Amino acid sequence: MGIGTSQTWENLNNGSYWLGDEASLAAGTSNLIAADGHHALSNLASVRLNDGFLQEAIISPTITLGIRKELTELDVAFLTDLGYEMAAAPVPEPSSMALFAGALFLLLPRRKR
Repeated sequence: MGIGTSQTWENLNNGSYWLGDEASLAAGTSNLIAADGHHALSNLASVRLNDGFLQEAIISPTITLGIRKELTELDVAFLTDLGYEMAAAPVPEPSSMALFAGALFLLLPRRKR
């Protein structure tokens, strides 16, 4: 996510310990930072916001090939500690049928008057 080099990140970590209240509370520990100080620990698991299943948090520095990560409670907690504000509700995505109907409408021939 590229936030591990920001001044706010630097202000909120002390060695391997995260000083922000939200992420520490969400993880149940403040031992959340990798030895380099610029990354969260690998394999931090949290509950996904969209369906409640457990997965590795997006803030973790690893990506497994073929695995799609969704936003988790821990990701939101880290971002909140860093000063970001989360929207009250997600913006709904249009359904495939609505997109198809919109495309058809644009492609229909128009009558000239």
